[in-house]
Amino acid sequence: MPSYKHWLDKITLELGALIGLVTGGVGGLVMMWCVFQWYRVDFGELPSPELSRLIVLSMTFITCGIQTFCSAFIIGVMGIKQVSKVSK
Repeated sequence: MPSYKHWLDKITLELGALIGLVTGGVGGLVMMWCVFQWYRVDFGELPSPELSRLIVLSMTFITCGIQTFCSAFIIGVMGIKQVSKVSK
């Protein structure tokens, strides 16, 4: 049975959040470019079928970026050591 402890040591909260933000940012930039291309034709028909493929790809990047960011946060919370106080 594979253990995830090895990955918890390698991937920190900050690294996971950075990967998520970069991935989502790339998707956002591609989406803005696609909207600009659509704006150039006065929001009529999309200029090419490749543009609709890029829209789907950019939404995939945005979704994966959000998911990676949230997963990094949850994994970071799971890595917090619990301190128990015993009263005497």
